[in-house]
Order: sequence, then C-alpha cells, then structure tokens
Amino acid sequence: RGSPALGACVQKEWITLRRNPSQFYGLLAPLVMVFLFAGRMGSVSRSGMVFPAGAAYALLGIAALAYNLFGADAGGVQFYFLAPVEMRTVVLAKNLFGFGLAALQVALLYSVLLFTSGAPPLPVTLATVCWVVFATLVNATIGNVRSITTPKKMDPGRVARKQASPLSALISVGAMLAAAALGVGLLALASLLGQPWLPVPVMLACDVGAILLYRRGLRRVDDLAQSYRETFLEELAKAQA
Repeated sequence: RGSPALGACVQKEWITLRRNPSQFYGLLAPLVMVFLFAGRMGSVSRSGMVFPAGAAYALLGIAALAYNLFGADAGGVQFYFLAPVEMRTVVLAKNLFGFGLAALQVALLYSVLLFTSGAPPLPVTLATVCWVVFATLVNATIGNVRSITTPKKMDPGRVARKQASPLSALISVGAMLAAAALGVGLLALASLLGQPWLPVPVMLACDVGAILLYRRGLRRVDDLAQSYRETFLEELAKAQA
C-alpha cells in the first residue's frame, strides 16, 4: 500500500515500455513529423497552431494505451489480486506513467518548435497545455473502466493505436476528436472575438471538472475489478496462451 507500492508499479511500467520498441516509435513519430514540416509551414507555424495540432497528434498513441492498461501484463494480472495492494494503486501508477509520457511529449514538441519555427504565442501555449491536461484526464477516466471491462493482450509488434479492443479504440478516437473539437472551437472563437486569452480560463475550468471526474472514477476501480475479476483474468490468461 501507499507510495512504495505506487513507486514500484511506476517503475514496472517503465521497464515494460523500455522493452517494447514499437511503443518508442509511436512516441517519437509525432516529434519527427513536426521537426520535418514545422519549419516549412510558413504562416501556420508563426500563428502557433502547429503546437496544438502536434500535441493532439502526439496524444493519440498515449490515449490508446490508456484504454488497455493491463495488456502488457497478460496472465500476470492475477498477481495484482494476490498482492497486498489495492487495484486503484496499480491503476493510478499506470495513469501517472501515462501522464508523465504526455508531459514529456508536450515538452519535447515545444522544444522542437523552438528550434524549427520559434516559440508559439503564449496564449496558445498555455491553452494547449491546459487542453492536454483535460484530454489526458478524460481519456484516463474512460480508459480505466475499459481496461478492466474489456482487456486485450498487447502485441509487442503493433504500435500503440492498435493495442486496444476495436470498441475501445473507437471510443479513444471519439474522445480525442471531441476534445480536439472543443480546443479548436475555443481557439476559433478567441480569434473571432479578438480575445487570445479566452481559451485559457475556459480550459482551466474544464481541467477542474476533469480532475473531479477522474478522482471519482478512480475510487470505483477496486469494486469494478472485483466485479469483472473472472472475465478479466480469463481474457488475459486466454490471450497469453
């Protein structure tokens, strides 16, 4: 229980990622694309719109992984039920690792833009960061439920976007499109009204709501895992065989 178990679970997630080259490719691909094309997009790059677009693209792979948290564990998930640790601690560790990946992606993306086309405008930068927090939390909240109710063994040869069940993948894309529509709508409205800072407080309010929703969902993880325990273990153990 507590922080030792949480830290151990986070470390285990790092070891799993390190042993999966396809996941590294999925994380690096958006940065390579931005590096190749950002400096050639002229006014679009100078407007700062490459940053939110690149952030949304980078989050697609991480969001997909959030819908199949236990895919790499396969039949080994049985030890989570045997160990003296709450399932919510395991899920929180997996979520924190995903949040860290998202933060690293955004930081690297911003660094690439500084090198290729210059810093995006401050209002766009802050609005994008707030949007990333919102989109990541929403996907984690939904993904935690889908990871337990519809798990799927992870194939090391596939990229992140193909590592969840078809319905979970569809939900992941739908959630990202809805979040992207919100972000684009706010940026367009801010441009129309001549108020570049408008998206920032709106997205901050969305972040607060997403945090409350995430915390509420996390409290239900243990009961959900017990309810789906047999199906959960059977599906992953069967996939492993």
